[in-house]
Order: sequence, then C-alpha cells, then structure tokens
Amino acid sequence: MMTFSRMVDFRLVLLFLHSCMFVLQSNGATSCGKLECPEYKVVHNDSNGFEIRSYKKAFWIPSPKITSYTYEYAAQKGFTIAYSYFLGNNSQGTKLSMTTPVLVDIQNYHYYTVHLYIPGKYQHNPPSSHSSEMRPATLPPRRFAVVRRFNGEMNNPAIATQLEALKNSLAGTPYQYVAAAATDRFTVAVYYSPLDEPEKPVNEIMLWFG
Repeated sequence: MMTFSRMVDFRLVLLFLHSCMFVLQSNGATSCGKLECPEYKVVHNDSNGFEIRSYKKAFWIPSPKITSYTYEYAAQKGFTIAYSYFLGNNSQGTKLSMTTPVLVDIQNYHYYTVHLYIPGKYQHNPPSSHSSEMRPATLPPRRFAVVRRFNGEMNNPAIATQLEALKNSLAGTPYQYVAAAATDRFTVAVYYSPLDEPEKPVNEIMLWFG
C-alpha cells in the first residue's frame, strides 16, 4: 500500500520541501530543521511515554473535511488541497514557505481534516482563501494536548495501535480522564516532508483537553 509520503503530488511540493529533514533532539523535543513550527511548551514529561503540551493559539489553513476509510487517501487529498493555499491560491497570490507539522484531525476513522501551520510573518493578517472551506482557522481546539511520539509509517492500523497505547499509558495518572473522554476524535501530527523517506519517520498522536 502506498504511504502518504509517496502519494502526495510531487509537482506541488517540490518548490519548498526538497531540503527538509526532521530529527529528534536529545531532550526529546522535535526539531523542525529548516521549517517553522508552532510554539508550544512542555508542561509535563511523563515516564509512561507521553508529555503534556500547552500550545500558543495560531492560525492554520485547513482542508475541507475528507470522507474516507483510509488515512493515506484522506491525508494525501487533504494535504494537496491545503497546500495549494501555500502555492499562492489565496487572496494575495502570496507563496508561503512550508511549515511543520502536518496535523490531521480524525473523527471515527472516517472523517479527516488536514491543517497546515501558517508562517509567523502572516499570523497577524493571514491571506484569505478563495475557498469558503479553507478559511484560516485558530488552533488548538483546547488548551492542552497529551502527546505520544512514535516512529514508522502512518496508516490506520498504526494509528489505532498508537492511540490504544497512549490511552493505556494514561491509566492511573491524573490524565486518565482524557483517555476516557477521547471516544471518537483525536489528532495525528506528521513530522517529515512528503518528499523525504527517512528510515524512521517521526509521528505523534494527540488528545486535546482543558
């Protein structure tokens, strides 16, 4: 099965992504290489394999909601649509530099929305979109996120496994209620370029709360 990294239309992303690589720093924080990241603070790092983050509110460009039974198809389609905004499909005709991560909001493993972080220089006045379904949106949806990082391909089986592992790691902690509340909606973050094929891609699974 083709992965998200192979399925994205290379003609769209070649202008910005050819030199992008993502690595892990020794302190566990994600390094974005040459790409800009949204701001967040780690407020708790747990030995059970998760951390609690507080994100700064920021503008992201969302794709329309994609209906699909597979993550790979939805992520590829949503990314291609949202990335057109970065290529100049906006009210100012401005080309934006690529950022990271690619966030994919998932509901019931059936509805997917891809979000791309709008660069900081446009945060105070982001260009509007030509599409009513792609208006700049403010994220995060809640104050905090509980986050689990993992390596490897991102697909439905991997996502289900990592979501269960995250919920299990919260058992017996002050955050176990977050797992109980996350019945049908969560977010995944992809920290590698669609043009890169690292041996161990960096991914995250996130539950919002607070």
